[in-house]
This record gives sequence, structure tokens and C-alpha cells, in this order.
Amino acid sequence: MLDMERLLKSYLRYLLLKALRVVGSDTISLDGWLRVHEIPFESEDEYRYWWCAERSDAGRQIRAPRMSAREKARYQVCEAHNILTNSGRQYLLIYAGSNAGVSNPWAQYFAVGTGPTAGVSASDQTLVSELARLQPTGLTTSSSQADVSVYWNGSNGNGAWAEAGFYGVNATSSLYTGMLMNHVMFQYQKQNGIAVTTDWLLVLNA
Repeated sequence: MLDMERLLKSYLRYLLLKALRVVGSDTISLDGWLRVHEIPFESEDEYRYWWCAERSDAGRQIRAPRMSAREKARYQVCEAHNILTNSGRQYLLIYAGSNAGVSNPWAQYFAVGTGPTAGVSASDQTLVSELARLQPTGLTTSSSQADVSVYWNGSNGNGAWAEAGFYGVNATSSLYTGMLMNHVMFQYQKQNGIAVTTDWLLVLNA
């Protein structure tokens, strides 16, 4: 089974080093977005086949997702801009400056919450009211973008979604564990019987 966290950390480091080379040593131009899609797949295997990139046993991306970005856009129901928390920024910079094979995980679990929240801040340390969390399902990469996707079946996380974020650094399946790395505010009603994918995109703007 692929180590999704190891792959993500490796690619985050690649994006950061590329940003430093492109825009100078004192500025990093990265942007983050959350997209929610209601999808027609009946199982996680079907979802992985169509939605996610295919990777070799070594983790190398060997095939782009079978569904194009235009096809995926047909199922999008929500999009929101997110911020990196102070912890998220700190650990991204640690990855950029270290070749160490072992470092603290950045995105062990993606969590959604019901809020309420009037806004998000870089100083946020947890979601206001966490509802559910899942581990990442897929990672699709290009020369300037990472797309971390999470599959939610028809019974996972049902309720009013108002916020979301990745937890890392000793995060477990228990709610509120770990360190909040990014935070986004949005509105979406996750209904029973509806399968959803959340896609977090980190984009290098050169």
C-alpha cells in the first residue's frame, strides 16, 4: 500500500523549493483551494479508478486521472480559498530546508466541522466544531500543483459542513488530535446517501 503521507511530504518539498527558485528566496507564492464534488461512484475502488492518478508501487505517478479537469468540474458544488495556519507554514518550511527521511507528518487526516465560524486565522489551532475526519485517498501532482483528494461515502460525515482542514503531527482517527495545518470556511450540506470528494489544491503561482 502506498504511503500517501510520505508522497505528499515529498511533493510539498518539491513545490516549495521550486517556488524559492522561481520567485526569490524571500517570497513563496503558493495558493490553496478546497473543492467539494458530489460524485456518481458507487464504491471507493470506482472512485480511485476514475478520479485519482495511478501510481507505481514505488509511488511514482504513471498515469493522470482518467477523468479530466473539465469532467470533474461538472460535479463541483463548492469552492473556497483556504489559509495556512502558523503551524502549517512552519512545517512546510521545515520540509523545504531538510533532506531528512523522517519528519513530522503534515496531512494525516482531513477533517470537516460544523462551525460556526465568522472567519479563519493563521493562529487557529483546531476546527471550531469537528464533525468527522478521514485519511487522504489520492494524490495527483503536476509541475505546479498538488491535489490531495479524500473520498467520503454516503454515510461518512453527514451534516452541515462549515469548515475544514488537515491535521498532522501525531494526528489519529480521534477528533481534534494532531496539529491543524490549514483552515477553510465554506458552506455545504453533506446528505446521507451522497458520495463526495474533497479536493485540496496547493498551487504554485509563478
